[in-house]
Amino acid sequence: MVAANVLVILLAVVRCLHLSDGSSHWVVTENGRVQAQLDTVFNLRRPYDLVAFMKQEDRGGTILQLKRELLQRKEEIDKNEDRDTGLEQRFYKTDIDCVAAGKPLPEFDLYISTVLPLENKGIRPEEHIDLSITPRDNLHQPDCRLFSELEYSFHAFEHLEGMKDRETLQGTPELGLKNAITYQDSVDEYGHRIYEALQKNRTSWILYNMAAFYWRIKGDPYHAIECVRRALHFSPRHQKDVALISLANILHRARYSNEAAVVVHAALDVSKELNVNHFTLGNIYATADIPASEKKKVDYSKPIREPFYTKEKMIEKPKFQFGDPDAENEWPSREECDTYVQKVPDPRNLSTVYLSPENKGFEVNALLSEAQNIPPGEEHPLPWYPPVCVPLLEIPEGSVTTYDHIPAVSREQRVKMPLKLFDKFQKKRLINHVPDRILTAEEVGQRLLTALKEKIGPEWILYNVAGLYWRVIGNNYHGIECFRRSLYFVQPQYKDVPLVNLANILYMWGKFEDGVKIMKDALAINDLEPDSHFLYGNLLWVTKNYTGAVKHYEKTIDIEPEHQEAFNALRAIKCYLKYHHSAQSAAPAEMSQPNLPNCPQRAQNKGQDTESRVICKNMITGVETVSLL
Repeated sequence: MVAANVLVILLAVVRCLHLSDGSSHWVVTENGRVQAQLDTVFNLRRPYDLVAFMKQEDRGGTILQLKRELLQRKEEIDKNEDRDTGLEQRFYKTDIDCVAAGKPLPEFDLYISTVLPLENKGIRPEEHIDLSITPRDNLHQPDCRLFSELEYSFHAFEHLEGMKDRETLQGTPELGLKNAITYQDSVDEYGHRIYEALQKNRTSWILYNMAAFYWRIKGDPYHAIECVRRALHFSPRHQKDVALISLANILHRARYSNEAAVVVHAALDVSKELNVNHFTLGNIYATADIPASEKKKVDYSKPIREPFYTKEKMIEKPKFQFGDPDAENEWPSREECDTYVQKVPDPRNLSTVYLSPENKGFEVNALLSEAQNIPPGEEHPLPWYPPVCVPLLEIPEGSVTTYDHIPAVSREQRVKMPLKLFDKFQKKRLINHVPDRILTAEEVGQRLLTALKEKIGPEWILYNVAGLYWRVIGNNYHGIECFRRSLYFVQPQYKDVPLVNLANILYMWGKFEDGVKIMKDALAINDLEPDSHFLYGNLLWVTKNYTGAVKHYEKTIDIEPEHQEAFNALRAIKCYLKYHHSAQSAAPAEMSQPNLPNCPQRAQNKGQDTESRVICKNMITGVETVSLL
């Protein structure tokens, strides 16, 4: 009786919902249970579910509609399947780039060997091995492990999986590299001569690179990497690209192409001008072995290479001296000063600097390209917006962490930052963050905004580069806000990076005393960055701490002998101190001539160093100038 009542209710519901046409799909079992037939789309997993039962018609209609759409698409595919079979071939024959290439991309050897010859670095390899040696019958191979132990080197990208798996890497002989040693007829004799040379010089980065070439020709990735590791360990920074290109080739040919790309980017940081570096990277990308999802797995929060400047490197370098500091006559001569310092530079307008996280070993460029899945040579999709840091992250005001205790950084003063204070020295530095194409600062800004919104990479690095963007654009209020956020996130050991860049803004703004305070803290964290000493020297000069300025300019050149701006500033301040400043000190007060702006008279001083100079003072601006007579 109960079963009969249930059946009546169900039939009434079906009739009310106009589902009578589906009733034939249901049967009543001997036990009085309503059950769907198994060979129909109306079969229910839970036939006792009344709600599911009531929705069966809707689901049946959806299935029917999907069937109709699939049949329609199949019909369209069948109609067009054989319509244009020659499209690909016609494209290869008519496209300009395809015609120039001569064949499709898959037909190229994208794993072809590349090498950065030592000759490109101004080195003659034959001068480092003894060509007069007559090899014996028992030729030795240059097993680099025999000449120096190297358990671990921060220089050698030990964190890469390919480096960890180097003992099991597969490789094939790179016979094309024989062209790189054309001064040798026999590869085996070449290897033996390297072995003999390493016996005498076990720390030669040149010999270790040559040994790596040997093992690449032999097709032995493990021994080649062991030589590359030592070459990277002993190479000076500006020569590391030789070993890096070898390492990238080994990893790429072993199908660790994603890691090979990281290594080539490190080589590009050393030498962007060499074609072989770009060609190697192009081959790596063309293999399409780096899926977008895998690129994002790269851990950008950790350094991928050694810092540019370390205490170990400082020990190896001789200290710089501009003449004898204890002998005044050894300072720049009058002739040199007259030639190179015809006008003493205004210490308020010297070159600025930008301290990059790359100096600490971090990868920055990739955060604005591969990490965002932007292929090389392509632009970021429009529209482009600037990386305004304030709405991206709210941080506390008045915090010592973000240096709000410095008067010029406090909210009360930073909102008064003048506009259009452009940092013209650093625009190229900003643009070079995307080295594979020529682009505008505005596109770099959008790439930074994308990275910040999607949290691609360490936030302290991204906010630091965003601060550089605003320095270049000329809106330094936003620059300070970005550097404050970089300070908020940065690890203590890298805090000097945003501090130096923040001090640059204060230097440009004319807040010199506040800049000095910040630079003292930056140098207390890390005193190995040459640009930090250079900026501090500028700040000390403009605040008339001449002795301190000289000291830090000399320190800059101690660390980086090729720092031309520091050399020019050092020579200028020494000329100023010896001739110009002493002339000003010796000149009587009445020498200021408000009615004679060209100052034709000669200073009447007995000192020989001041007789050829006249001190003039502009009564409107109050600026003193020195005329060389």
